[in-house]
Amino acid sequence: MMDQLIPYIINIPKVEDYRGNLSVLCDSGVLPFEIARTYWHTNLQVGEVGYPAAKYTTREVVVALYGSIEIETEGKSGFKTLRLERPDQGAYIPPMTWRRIYSCSENAAVLIVASALCDPVDCITDYHKFQDLISE
Repeated sequence: MMDQLIPYIINIPKVEDYRGNLSVLCDSGVLPFEIARTYWHTNLQVGEVGYPAAKYTTREVVVALYGSIEIETEGKSGFKTLRLERPDQGAYIPPMTWRRIYSCSENAAVLIVASALCDPVDCITDYHKFQDLISE
């Protein structure tokens, strides 16, 4: 298991056969947390996706189900850009990491798997506040 304070790419097991590929995310050791929630964005155009934000305690894995995406991250460990081009890879986003997700292809679809239910109190949407918090 990688350092859980730094964003990194997770390889999701894939079964290939003549019918296509099958990948499964479950609480079986593939993810560094138990799944509490999933949500997704579809039909994305080239550019920014969703809302740039960080979470105080929630951990996430972002998967490009269709198309390719780039995720720019910032945290105490510095800046990192992760590129996803296959649905059998995910980007682990630790708590206290600012993330911006960009679609690099037309009609991309992004799945986000989270370690906690939606809680507005856990979400940091003000970038300047986030910068103040990580510089403490």
